[in-house]
Amino acid sequence: LYREKEVKHGATGGLEAGMLSEGRTYAQYTEIEWPVGVRPPSEALVRLLLAEFDGSVCVLKSYDLASASTRRQLFRSVQLMRSLAPHPHIATVESVFVETNSRSVDKAYVQLPFYPNGALSMWLRTPENAAPMLGGVGSGGDGGEGVVDRRSEIGMLRHVRALHQALSGIAYAHARGHVHGDLKLENMLIDAQGEVKLSDFDFARSGSEKEATFPNFYQSTRAGAGTPAYMPPE
Repeated sequence: LYREKEVKHGATGGLEAGMLSEGRTYAQYTEIEWPVGVRPPSEALVRLLLAEFDGSVCVLKSYDLASASTRRQLFRSVQLMRSLAPHPHIATVESVFVETNSRSVDKAYVQLPFYPNGALSMWLRTPENAAPMLGGVGSGGDGGEGVVDRRSEIGMLRHVRALHQALSGIAYAHARGHVHGDLKLENMLIDAQGEVKLSDFDFARSGSEKEATFPNFYQSTRAGAGTPAYMPPE
């Protein structure tokens, strides 16, 4: 199990040897520009880079290992995502490696698939996935009963399908005693086939199903890690 006191700047940055991809280095990747409308938000110690490796496009998530909290996030995220794989609605960790300098480990990189449709938050804004019209002007233009046109009906079905897929990934994690800790539209990614992939387990917690509840999670994080706008008011 992870213990903070055991994590020191060294050959693996606190990661178990079996979690690392042997021989992988950042120099093997070519960083490229994000497509318009797909670039994710940046953070101070954790960044998302779009890159090419071995002829394919992927995402590199870089962690600054100088921070103890970031090392905890890295270990937790990789450990949980690998323990939950494979699942059709949970993102896959493809590779993990560290970059060192003469004195210590500097950064760790987690290679993830590139999901070209971006996050669910962006996907919902596209015209073909527009929110359904559940009320409004009737067919006669007289303010009668609301109508749902065909495009809105298709949009509604897509919303329901996306919700079902997201809940499938969440239920799978919960059944194994894991609480994601930062559920939001930005952490639900859409692949080329329109499938939802739950990602970013940096703030997750594990335990028995009974222990993996919101009150226990909140108390265990102390600071209540997560995104305030998406958290329950209590």
